[in-house]
Amino acid sequence: MGAKKTYLKKSNNKNLTLGEVLIVTLFHWFIAGWMYSNSYV
Repeated sequence: MGAKKTYLKKSNNKNLTLGEVLIVTLFHWFIAGWMYSNSYV
């Protein structure tokens, strides 16, 4: 699995990095919003 990930990063570095940033950002905001709303329930 590690080798596959490294290969993908080398062959498609910019797109994969952009996708990872987008996913991490969306996930972060989802968790932050969920925790924020739960703290006032």
